[in-house]
Amino acid sequence: MNNKRENLLFVHGWATDNTVWERQTAAFSDRYRCLAPNLPGHGSGLHWSDPTIGPAVGMILCALESEKETFGETVAVGWSLGAQVILQAALLKPGCFKAVVLVGATPRFVKAKDYPWGQSRGVTGRMEKDLKRDFAATLNGFYALNFTPREAVTDEARDFVTHYEARSAALHQASLLAALGALVTTDLREETHRLTVPALIIHGDADQIVPHGAGALLAEKLPNARLDTFHETGHIPFLTQEERFESAVDNFLRDL
Repeated sequence: MNNKRENLLFVHGWATDNTVWERQTAAFSDRYRCLAPNLPGHGSGLHWSDPTIGPAVGMILCALESEKETFGETVAVGWSLGAQVILQAALLKPGCFKAVVLVGATPRFVKAKDYPWGQSRGVTGRMEKDLKRDFAATLNGFYALNFTPREAVTDEARDFVTHYEARSAALHQASLLAALGALVTTDLREETHRLTVPALIIHGDADQIVPHGAGALLAEKLPNARLDTFHETGHIPFLTQEERFESAVDNFLRDL
């Protein structure tokens, strides 16, 4: 580690905010300068202005560029939509990143003829309609999908669902619809081979939102990546298997 304190940047997923990372920022704050921004429309005060990944990527890169001379190198930890944001940001500005940790990540969120590891366009279309009809109820249903049935009865899962049910009113409806549109349109499969920084892919093998095959494909496509599969685990391994997750990330960081 150089004489500047390295940044550890945590980027949350769709329809959540930076509070999802509270345990991790506390765990790593003794050795890293932990940053956990809110994405546009998710409590940042900014709006997600169009249905592409651009608004979030631009915000992250602007924040990193503004602090580049003051602080050390950045390792980015992205979850779900946040992982796509980190992937695109690192492809555009690889010099901003020392390494990446991608959790519940996918290069493409929706299925295609040559890509079975996604959600169907019918599912995302229904979700768009449901969000417009009953925003809060649709989000509450989505939060429960992050967990396996075994995980859903744990205190961690119940606290997560209760926490975000209470915070959903603070989320910007039009921005969440635009961010969902970004998930539908983004496809990074043909670009991932260009990202050569070290990458740790962490994925639950029982993830209902982003199937495990998506994470396995990323590990194959990224030139300097390794895959850590969490068994009987859903979409939020850093919550339901906190100690194992933090140990995996810590070991990865120490090896850099």
